[in-house]
Amino acid sequence: YMGMKPPARADSGAHDLSDGDRILLCSDGLHGIVDQGTTTRILGRHDDPGEVCAALIAAARGAGAPDNVTALVVDVSDS
Repeated sequence: YMGMKPPARADSGAHDLSDGDRILLCSDGLHGIVDQGTTTRILGRHDDPGEVCAALIAAARGAGAPDNVTALVVDVSDS
């Protein structure tokens, strides 16, 4: 919240997750810049979460992201 006036308020929620689910957390530098269809294709194109993040960030930069771009991908596994 550093430097924000007024301070940002975080949204929170609970979701049931299953083995094989993939979670994307991202900044506004990606959300709204890369359309949902492209994001979905990139999420399904790579197995490695790091490769997914790199591809999503490249897509956002290619689309002219006006801000910092942050992406975190987590794969859910029962093992």
